[in-house]
Amino acid sequence: RASSSHTATWVGTMNVTYRGWEIHELPPNGQGIAALQMLNILEGYDLRGMGHLSPDYLHVHLAAKQLAYADRARFYADPEFNDLDYEMLLTKEYAAQRRD
Repeated sequence: RASSSHTATWVGTMNVTYRGWEIHELPPNGQGIAALQMLNILEGYDLRGMGHLSPDYLHVHLAAKQLAYADRARFYADPEFNDLDYEMLLTKEYAAQRRD
């Protein structure tokens, strides 16, 4: 009975470009935006030059996750109850600020 009153809302995806690829994720209330933020942060590093699984490579990956998850805890909420411009979190400029 409760499911008969449920309605769904169709939402568009959010996306970033990462090294020439267009990556799409669902917007909040989902967590996909964190993955997009991580990619934006990582794009500023020469990951190949660091060497796969090198200490520097692992460090920047973990730092990108830490920064994105900190934003998730601070900003992400149900858009029905939040006025945040999530697109701002996905700009290359914001990623550069977080990287620095």
